[in-house]
Amino acid sequence: TPGWGHPEFRKQLKIMKDFIESFDFISMKPDNSILQVNKGNVAEFQVLADTGKQYAVYLEKAGGASIQLTIPEGEYRQEWLNPITGSTKTTEKVTATGGKLELICPDWSDDAALKLVRITK
Repeated sequence: TPGWGHPEFRKQLKIMKDFIESFDFISMKPDNSILQVNKGNVAEFQVLADTGKQYAVYLEKAGGASIQLTIPEGEYRQEWLNPITGSTKTTEKVTATGGKLELICPDWSDDAALKLVRITK
């Protein structure tokens, strides 16, 4: 198709491009070892991490899943993104204690992306 796919597909690519560009991406590296799915039907996931500072998580089939991240203690700001619609949900502070942070994914029927940025030192 001219223009590489239909308009909806290009819109979704733009949503994910903007998501990745919202990070200091150059300092991040893949690290799936820090994420564990505790509950739900997550098919696959990918994690980019700048350990102790920022994390980008993509979950396939995330609806209502419970996840645990092994990250340094501190306060973080979380923001969930629906990569299909571009809507965001629950931007709030969360606290990692004992090197663990448990989160519940939004109850979307498809995928979800998580932006997690440390706000305390």
